[in-house]
Amino acid sequence: NEDRRSVSQLIQQQVIETIDPTKDYILSYGEYHEGVVGLVASHLVHTYHRPVFVLANEDGKLKGSCRSISSIDLIDMLRECPHLDTFGGHKAAGGLSLTNENLDKFESYIQDYMNTHMIEEDLQEYISLTQEDFTLTNLHELSLLRPYLRIQEEPLYRLDNLMISKAVFMSDGKHAKWQFSNTS
Repeated sequence: NEDRRSVSQLIQQQVIETIDPTKDYILSYGEYHEGVVGLVASHLVHTYHRPVFVLANEDGKLKGSCRSISSIDLIDMLRECPHLDTFGGHKAAGGLSLTNENLDKFESYIQDYMNTHMIEEDLQEYISLTQEDFTLTNLHELSLLRPYLRIQEEPLYRLDNLMISKAVFMSDGKHAKWQFSNTS
């Protein structure tokens, strides 16, 4: 178990070094140990909140695992992809294999799929707050959870069933006073 954890952490660090922050997904491949790519993908999807594909390269064949966020159904994505040799899994997790020759086509396919099936808000993790939750005390308590271990440094808050009915900006826009109204 300790060896598996060590190998997983090493691969995870290698994948992190290859992340392209301009992309809505993470795709990494290399001389990775096939037995831990699922653990790596699982950890990274929770850390970076975007679909993750980690592929082990062995003898000209790529075989690996993928994990997804709730808005992207992996099985639908993989089912439509003509560049895979095999795939399986469910909405949130899967396995796949393809040849090295199809890697560029597969990555283009992922990018096209993401462009047509995902909106930017899907990549954001929100903390939903109701009107009762939205207090200075609660916001202060949430700030005590720092440091945040996500790609975004600060969490985003979503106010459900509320809209800003009045905003007053002060100190050259550095501060704001808001008034909310209920939309439900």
